[in-house]
Amino acid sequence: MIPKGTGWQYLRSLSLDVIPPGARVFYTHAVPLHVWRRNGAFNVISCTKKEIVIEAAGIEIGMALLADTEYLLDHAAEHRAIIFDIVTSSEWHSPAWAVVTNYYWAFYSALALTRLVGESTWFLDRNALTELKVLAGATEQPGAGALHLSVMPYNTATTRTIKLHPTKAQLHDSVWMAVQQTISDVFTHTNEDSDSKEYRLWLALKSAGNLLGSDWASKLRNAVNYRSGCGYREVIRSGEIDFARHLWHRTPATMEDLIGSFEDEIVKISPPLQPAENVKEISRLLGLYSILMTAIVSELHYEVLDRQGGDQRWSMLRARFFAERCSSSVNKVWPFSD
Repeated sequence: MIPKGTGWQYLRSLSLDVIPPGARVFYTHAVPLHVWRRNGAFNVISCTKKEIVIEAAGIEIGMALLADTEYLLDHAAEHRAIIFDIVTSSEWHSPAWAVVTNYYWAFYSALALTRLVGESTWFLDRNALTELKVLAGATEQPGAGALHLSVMPYNTATTRTIKLHPTKAQLHDSVWMAVQQTISDVFTHTNEDSDSKEYRLWLALKSAGNLLGSDWASKLRNAVNYRSGCGYREVIRSGEIDFARHLWHRTPATMEDLIGSFEDEIVKISPPLQPAENVKEISRLLGLYSILMTAIVSELHYEVLDRQGGDQRWSMLRARFFAERCSSSVNKVWPFSD
């Protein structure tokens, strides 16, 4: 389904390095990052206002990031199921709230992707940072908020470090910056001559961030949900948001068709257009973006588990959930037909 050329090989290599062989998690004994920070085996090498360096076994880091990924995919799955109901049901729904729900489908899928590639965002409050400072025997620490998490190369046969840097941005904006950087990196590894579909996919994803800013999806959500008169217009019968109907006409679809539909929305953007200035078109763009992002992270997650001997049971539970909640007329999991 996802085109797998040189760009995919690069993306997969990042994940296979971050999630090592034997990294197995299941929900009954998962240790996500926030639990690992409290109970894991690691050393805080240094802590300053600008950087925290933590050293641990690569398998521990990988399992914590994989546990986060599994939970984030569950978050995305529930939002995806809600959007499926909205798109396929004839009952009334709030178009504005549907955009917000769709945003979180995209957000959790994208955050899961960043966890898998080891370039992510981690929110730590003041108490958590103080505990890390004490473990480092340091006298200063970063301010509370979103920190960029980078998994570094192995420094021994079994241990590696993660580095945390303050992003000086809100959590969601920081996540979207990390996602846009990953998209840009993958795009530089694509080859239009050897796999034009892959090239088109990553170029389109990159173009959305280039034209609208990496945080365009967050700006859309904020405008629709918080700006008076922008999104919630059903009572006065002057609503503009129609992305659910837009998706209904275009799904279930093949990956080729989805890429083409996303490209069609990209070419409608005229810089310096801001999402709040055209919620109708940008909501359509976000609807398709969510689908492409979930396809990418789901396939990457599958390949990581398959190649590294991961525990497939959690994925099987998610597949059962989709079969119950998102089964389409073509006997596939919505919104895909291939």
